[in-house]
Amino acid sequence: MITKKRTSNGKALIKTIKQLRLMFHEDYPDGGWLPSLREMAERFGVSSMTYHKAISRMVAESFVQSYPKKGYYVVPEHLRCRKIGLLFEDGMTSPFIGECRNVASILEVLNTNNFSAQVLQVATFDQLYDLALAHGVEGLIWFDPPYQAKQTIDAIDQDDEFPLAVIQLRHFEDDEILGTAAVTYDSKRIIQARAGLLKHLGHRQVAYTGRDYEQACAAGVVDALKRQGIKLTADHCIAAPHDEPERLEQMLDANEVTAIMSEGGGRLIDHLFKTLSSIPTSQRPQVLVSDFPHLPILLKRYPKVKHVPQPGRLRPDIGHVAATMLLDNILSGKEIKRVKISESYNIPE
Repeated sequence: MITKKRTSNGKALIKTIKQLRLMFHEDYPDGGWLPSLREMAERFGVSSMTYHKAISRMVAESFVQSYPKKGYYVVPEHLRCRKIGLLFEDGMTSPFIGECRNVASILEVLNTNNFSAQVLQVATFDQLYDLALAHGVEGLIWFDPPYQAKQTIDAIDQDDEFPLAVIQLRHFEDDEILGTAAVTYDSKRIIQARAGLLKHLGHRQVAYTGRDYEQACAAGVVDALKRQGIKLTADHCIAAPHDEPERLEQMLDANEVTAIMSEGGGRLIDHLFKTLSSIPTSQRPQVLVSDFPHLPILLKRYPKVKHVPQPGRLRPDIGHVAATMLLDNILSGKEIKRVKISESYNIPE
């Protein structure tokens, strides 16, 4: 846990970088020439090699300019690189970025506001604070952290050293949300919007895939559809259609439903689309699926699928919302808080 009394992670390089950043801020706000490499190494109590690595980092990040035979010049504060730290999931391995659209929108917001991004990696959560200071970030965006990060997130929020925005995609028990400033999808309102769309299109009995009936009830799907006058029974809920292909085909053969509302990822939707493409057109229901990265590819692969049209669909990009909120706090002091993102459709009354 991060406490008020912090120490560095024991690595001389990290410690030296932190000391340099502090010195630049306090002693060189308008820039200026640094003392010799040897003098600076002695001042920080490190080897010349360690100091050289530290000052080279400052050069790479445009905090310092190097002039052969003259030394190092500290860039004035108003011209220095401003950075936001990005941490992905557990932060302990090289990040695999599956939600590229969200990350791209984060980078777009940062670039528009003349900020850069610093990807952080930690061996343990306790190292995060020191690493963020060493890299000179002014705020953090933590993309889909695991529940084990809760203590670290709470400690950063309580200390108020720099703002932290959490993008939470996964669900925890009791729908717990991590952090003071978390951006999440409002799944119940999204389901309500989809139910309203199905009603507008004239559907009165639907099937549901991706969850069983009990899970659909708990998620609010059954109630949302019922309020729109749409019937969903336990017989028409299939959690994993790729594991129950015969049941899915029998349900469609009976021609009891006119639409399928589906959750799930690539494998589930791929099998669903394949099944829908193989049945007669007269028995083929429309399908409304949750948005995921491979959806355009599957729609192109299975052109016979009757995908539910989504008129004027609007759902703010979660990465854009998180990055904008964080920079509004840094640049203008605007409150940083929890935000739930829903979606809506341009459905005429």
